[in-house]
Amino acid sequence: DGGTIAITTARGVLVAALRGSGRGASAKLWTAPLVDNATACVPSDAGQRLACVVKEGVAIYEAR
Repeated sequence: DGGTIAITTARGVLVAALRGSGRGASAKLWTAPLVDNATACVPSDAGQRLACVVKEGVAIYEAR
């Protein structure tokens, strides 16, 4: 829905979700994709999962 984005950084993948009013966001840094050399990550609408490209194909990561 465009309310959640994922940005790959040197420290992991930053997942940011807009708050209901569109003013402000909450963010979380996911470090597991970095360990797997993941790229091109895409978050689910709620930001609870990430789908990323890895050497073997695609990996799905879930928030804990």
